[in-house]
Amino acid sequence: MFDVYLNEKRDRLLVISRGRPIPVIENTGRWRKKKATLAVSDEIKSAVQRDGFYSLRLSSKSPVATQRLHRTDMGNSYTDR
Repeated sequence: MFDVYLNEKRDRLLVISRGRPIPVIENTGRWRKKKATLAVSDEIKSAVQRDGFYSLRLSSKSPVATQRLHRTDMGNSYTDR
């Protein structure tokens, strides 16, 4: 199980294992929890195992682009917590 966060500017995505503390990443500001998910892509899963987190800078600040990113990178198996 993984937790998905967006920073307050909505220009960064963070995925960590459920129950883990949020790591300090550059100067990204506060994080807001968006989703808890059961399945993520192999790339994200290996990054979380290797580094403890997966971080991605989003190219668009639009919430619609963020929703598309969740569906394509993590499949349709995410759920609200």
